[in-house]
Amino acid sequence: MEVYHILYNPLSDNGAGKKVEVESFFPGATPQYHDITTVKDYADFFASVGEETVVLCGGDGTLHRFANDTCGLSIPGKLLYYASGSGNDFLGDIGGKKGDAPIDLKP
Repeated sequence: MEVYHILYNPLSDNGAGKKVEVESFFPGATPQYHDITTVKDYADFFASVGEETVVLCGGDGTLHRFANDTCGLSIPGKLLYYASGSGNDFLGDIGGKKGDAPIDLKP
């Protein structure tokens, strides 16, 4: 069974970030949730998940922090973004809207 890792920010969406629901986009897969505020070393995190899919959930602030914290790291598996924050300007810039399926961040 496929496993995917959900990196969520409990502070996003005005404190409702724990309620991220992306399971419907991955039928039959097993989600594993990770609070982004507790990840101390992204190199270790990505080494532990290997080639499995990682879904980053949050708004612009979460995305900004993640981009800065992972700059220069090799991310071996698929990296997706699911907009679940209160500010989602990045998603709008690429033509998406809140509630859309997770998008591939690697390109």
